[in-house]
Amino acid sequence: MNLRGILSDAGILLPIKSAIGSEIAASKYSAVPTPVCAPVPAHCRAGRWRAAALLLCLAYQPAWTQVSSLSVTETVTGNSLPLTPAVTFDDEGFVNSAEFATIIEPEVDAATVVVVTATGSASFLDGNDNALTDADSVAAGFQLTSLAYGRNTIKIKTTNVNNENLEHNYTLTIWRARTPLFCKRTTQVRDVIVGRVSGVDHCANITARHLAQITWLTIDSLSVTALRSGDFAGLSELSSLGLINNDIRSFPANLFDDLAGLETLVIRQINRYSH
Repeated sequence: MNLRGILSDAGILLPIKSAIGSEIAASKYSAVPTPVCAPVPAHCRAGRWRAAALLLCLAYQPAWTQVSSLSVTETVTGNSLPLTPAVTFDDEGFVNSAEFATIIEPEVDAATVVVVTATGSASFLDGNDNALTDADSVAAGFQLTSLAYGRNTIKIKTTNVNNENLEHNYTLTIWRARTPLFCKRTTQVRDVIVGRVSGVDHCANITARHLAQITWLTIDSLSVTALRSGDFAGLSELSSLGLINNDIRSFPANLFDDLAGLETLVIRQINRYSH
């Protein structure tokens, strides 16, 4: 019995089409090519009934609405923005995560999001599920403008072009920093400062006023090996600073320049030779 007969006996009556839309003759199912426009799931490529499984997957593969590429750039400069987590791919070529975040500096208020799906289309919503408008429908990618300071939530919904019930949802959070370069400070220092500010849970929401209200900091046993020159910038009211049980090999010459109110500085390194 040929493939069309097998499908018919199973109660499956459907036009068998390849990913590029051309009908495949049932008598040639043994030579069905792997479509070039999308990854083919592993379970469709193996086994005795590979050809039949492949054809069914071509017709009814909801995984193809998944994102196979995601990137974000600053619209004006074109600089690529690093995503957290970094974009990685599963065995089928689709991105591993459904949630991503990135940070932009205060002077940046526009970003371009490029989403690639195998056979689906993508729509963009805000955090309240309201449709977002592409600021430049001619330019490549989805153009976001007037990004607010702090958190900007962009929901990305991908749907199958032939079946709107097949969809995947992703969330991209773009944090627009309120203080220049604050999020780029040494990670341990940055996180300790954020922890000292009540009601703030992300570095992008730290303001100059927040920094000026901090009077003490202790960077204790956080495996710090190096500091950056701007790590303590803006901490004009800091009176006590402890750098304890770390392994800092050198200190930038202007590290403490902004600490006009500093009265107590404790630096105690770990004992590298203890056992």
